[in-house]
Amino acid sequence: MKNYILILIMFITIFIAGCNNDQKNNEKLNNNNNSNLEDAVMPSIEEDSTIGTHEVNFYLFYLSTCSHCHEEMEWIKSIKDEYPYVNFNMYEITENEDLFFSVNESFGTDNVSVPVTIIGNEYMIGYSETRNRKFIRTMKELSTFESCDVVQATIDGNDIESCMKQNEK
Repeated sequence: MKNYILILIMFITIFIAGCNNDQKNNEKLNNNNNSNLEDAVMPSIEEDSTIGTHEVNFYLFYLSTCSHCHEEMEWIKSIKDEYPYVNFNMYEITENEDLFFSVNESFGTDNVSVPVTIIGNEYMIGYSETRNRKFIRTMKELSTFESCDVVQATIDGNDIESCMKQNEK
């Protein structure tokens, strides 16, 4: 009964919040995903001839009432055909709450904000058009080698730490 009440409180919080508009989280995300800095210190992935040689799984956990979630879903629809090596998996969290919380646990977070995008080891909260470059770069990078799918490893009950290490190129 105690767990049921806790889950109920978490879902009420999610529904009231709708989706992640928290300024502190957005600042943290911007600091962690500065694409200008990323471009300055990383060579262009575009030059890698092995792009697309391995499948990549892209996961989006969303809430049907979240406007940012719907923006990201529209973006996914617009690029889906350009990246045939990417499997786009979308999960509405009220229908997949156990998976959402298990994946959060695998990443060591108790996050309840959406959207959540997971590509390999990358766990990203929130969405904005400026994040699209980060998503694409991560998809391309992971498609150049045999990576481990952290979400699938969570589902299968495999060792998450080993999986994450495998993704560090």
